[in-house]
Amino acid sequence: MEKEKLVEVVRSYSRKISNPSNQYENMDFFCSKKEECKESEALEKSAELHEFCRSEVEFSVNAYKEENKPKVVEKEKPAFSKSSRGWESKTDHEEMVGEEKRFNDKENYGK
Repeated sequence: MEKEKLVEVVRSYSRKISNPSNQYENMDFFCSKKEECKESEALEKSAELHEFCRSEVEFSVNAYKEENKPKVVEKEKPAFSKSSRGWESKTDHEEMVGEEKRFNDKENYGK
């Protein structure tokens, strides 16, 4: 009986993205893997290695993007503001639904 021939299967995957902090710089992500297998198993092994490399690179890209996400700075809104209708205030809940609560100086502080 003849021994089945062994082959080496090598697969790689790479991805390049723009660096969000520097538009002239690119970030390269790369993974390569090789294994020895029987020649009859080469196609199946090739697909497994490709999926392994692809998932490793995509994981690294997503981690990099998460770490370098632009920070959102929210402005602090004033608690009260003076308008032509008098002093107005918004509570946290009312801001979410967009309703305003008005305070009329004359009604609340002496007549």
